[in-house]
Order: sequence, then structure tokens, then C-alpha cells
Amino acid sequence: MEFYWAGFLFWFLLTVSVITFIAAFWKRLWWLMAVSGLTMTPVAVYFSFYPLYPWAKFVPVIHFVLAIIFFISNRNVGHH
Repeated sequence: MEFYWAGFLFWFLLTVSVITFIAAFWKRLWWLMAVSGLTMTPVAVYFSFYPLYPWAKFVPVIHFVLAIIFFISNRNVGHH
């Protein structure tokens, strides 16, 4: 039985992305949401080549938009 590095990397990136997404959403941290988007990008690009999921390449955009929203909202918290 051979170890498949590509499969390991795929599942590792997906797991890191989900964990950082949940943590970022819970704590409202923009940099964690950006990390989540960066780790989701290779997985999304891979799935976008599959004919049933051509829209998958846009999933990381949600992460990056949320990161921008969190950044702006956290920056404005201190300025009453």
C-alpha cells in the first residue's frame, strides 16, 4: 500500500481551511479568514476542473470578502 502525498495534502489543506474558517468566524479575525481562503484556493481550483463544479473556484472569494469585512469592522471598533 502506497502513501498518496497529493491526497494527504488535499485533505490537510481542506481541514486547515475549515478549522481556520470556523475560528475566524467565531473570533471575527480577518487574518484567520485570509488564511482560510489561501488554504481553500488549491482545493477550489482542483474542484473547478470537475464539470459538475465549475463554480468552485469562486468559493475562496467568500473567505476573502469576509476577511475584508472583518478587517474594516475591527478597524472601526476603536473609533466611536
